[in-house]
Amino acid sequence: MKILDELLHVEEILEDLYLMLVRLEIAGQYGREDYYQTVQEILELTKKEGLLLMQPNVCYVDLKREVQNLITASFLPIHLGFHTKTPIIRLNKTLDGICGDAGMEYADALSYDIDQILLKFLNYMIDNPYYHDIREDLIYFKYDIIYLDYHVENDFLLHQNTQKVSLNSRTLKENLPSSKYIDQAILVGGIEESVKRILSTFDLQSSHFHTFIAIQMMEIFARMALCSEDELALVMDDVNYLMESREVDFKVKETFLEMTDIFKQIQGGFYFSR
Repeated sequence: MKILDELLHVEEILEDLYLMLVRLEIAGQYGREDYYQTVQEILELTKKEGLLLMQPNVCYVDLKREVQNLITASFLPIHLGFHTKTPIIRLNKTLDGICGDAGMEYADALSYDIDQILLKFLNYMIDNPYYHDIREDLIYFKYDIIYLDYHVENDFLLHQNTQKVSLNSRTLKENLPSSKYIDQAILVGGIEESVKRILSTFDLQSSHFHTFIAIQMMEIFARMALCSEDELALVMDDVNYLMESREVDFKVKETFLEMTDIFKQIQGGFYFSR
């Protein structure tokens, strides 16, 4: 069996186990015996995944090329349970962290910081009765983040204390001149893309509409928290348009205000490392 096939087999089993965690949390079984047993199975499988990737005959560049040829796009910003290629996406992100240079290391840290802020949003929202109508989608999104970010997964599997999280990407910028270009792509570009997605969403009756808008807003706020003043200046007109334009649906504006309030509540839960 080719190494890619072996890895994808592991990723597919991991996907099934994460979907089991989703179902258990939706059913109110979070933290019970079946839940922790599933987490333990995931931990053992990640060890097998690591051993496969550490084999001396593995060429990461060739493997990544094969993986990228298999990726397809998804509109809904949740992959786990909604996208047939989620195991491929996980493997691709894992390989990014293995075969990257200093710039990729910074991009990886930036994505980890974004995901930590997103999880703060989700922890606030999932058991909030106000979001009962999208609770299941939010749980899917929570485990999607864990499944697709090996740093977050490591925190999750090792029960790291995430009450107060340190955002570390800024410490990597000091000696990395290319960081401004990475910030442009991941932070500024990510915010602009989320705004475009919100403005191009016309199916207001979709059962996932509230989920989609809420997640895009979370993505915007998480990136804004990591932007410099100069970067914020580039995106604030687009962000303010969501609130000020008469052409923007009131449901979008309402969700914007909700996410603004939540961000004020959670921002004390993370800090920038020095």
